Order: sequence, then C-alpha cells, then structure tokens
Amino acid sequence: VSLKLGLLAFLSAAGLAVSLVRGIATHRATSKLTADWLRQGKPIKIAGINIDAYQIHHSFPLIGIVGFLRPRLFIASQVLELLTAEEISAAIAHENGHLAARDNLKRGLLQACRDVLLIIPTGRLLDRSWSEASEEAADENAARQGNAMALDLASALVKIARIIPLGARPTMPAGVFLLGDEEAKGIKFRVGRLIALAATEGETGSRS
Repeated sequence: VSLKLGLLAFLSAAGLAVSLVRGIATHRATSKLTADWLRQGKPIKIAGINIDAYQIHHSFPLIGIVGFLRPRLFIASQVLELLTAEEISAAIAHENGHLAARDNLKRGLLQACRDVLLIIPTGRLLDRSWSEASEEAADENAARQGNAMALDLASALVKIARIIPLGARPTMPAGVFLLGDEEAKGIKFRVGRLIALAATEGETGSRS
C-alpha cells in the first residue's frame, strides 16, 4: 500500500469515526434538551400545522421544529404574546415549508457527510450555504400563499429580531427554526426578499 493510499484510508476512517461520535453527541444533546422542553412545555393548538405543538419558556424568542421521525413544534411564550394571529400563521407557513422538504433529515445527513469528508475544509461554508438556501425555500413556501402572507412573515421576522437579547446565542437542539443565530444582515436580506416577493405577487395579481 502506497503512502498516499494509506493516508487517504486513514483520513477516511478518521472521518467516519468523527461523524459517528458527533452524531451520537448531537442525538444525546437533542434528546436531553427536547425532553426538558416537553417537561416544562404546555401543549397548544396551532392552526395550519399537523404536528404536536408546545409553548415553552425560553430566553431566546424561538419558533422551531425539532425531530424528523416525530417532529414537534416549539414556540417561546414571548413570541406568542408579541405576534399577531396573521404573523403566527405566516411563521407556521414557513415551518410547514421545512416539514414538506424534510429539512431536519437533510440537515442531519449533511452534517454526517461533512464530518466524514475531513479532507475538504469547507464544512462551515457548506452548512451556512445550505441553511440559507433552506430558509429561503421555506420563506418562499409562505410567500406562495399570497403577498399578505409574505408581508406578515417579514413583519414577524423584524419583531422577533428586535427582542433577541443583545449578544444572545440560542441554546437549541438540532432542528429548523424561524430565526437562529444568523446575523442581522441575514435577517435584513430575508425581509427584503419577502417584500420583493410580495410586490411581485401583487403585480401578478393586478395584471390578472
């Protein structure tokens, strides 16, 4: 066996080991935090989504879906108090986009592949690019239901962004969330894109 082939085999084995260890660690952390949220959460009924939903107390204003075999929706109390019924419906339409696309499963597979491919130093860039693309697709899912829905989602993003504690980073399990730890410029881009989609929808409707 040549040195290059041996080195490649070693890196591949190391990548598989890292992927397995990180996968187990992520699963345990997710299960532990989800169990805590379920213990202190209050079951609620949310129109427009067909999975179990819970209201929880959390310092970060989260709306998100955790799990892919049995997904659950978690919403922080301050978000329910802050948003209007229309804005909550728009946020739910966004989360339905993640559900339809099975984004939690895709995220897990992506992370596993990233850990295996240790020889490619683009893991974080790949994660960020996929995350941005999945959020855009979920935003589009809401916007397809009308320009009012797009504007309500943009309004919800702005409202939630304003109440994020300064310097806060969400302590969340693996899942898909309306707002995570993205930077302000990312939120600004999403809001601008939703407004543009609403304007396009309005122009299409006026032409018809």
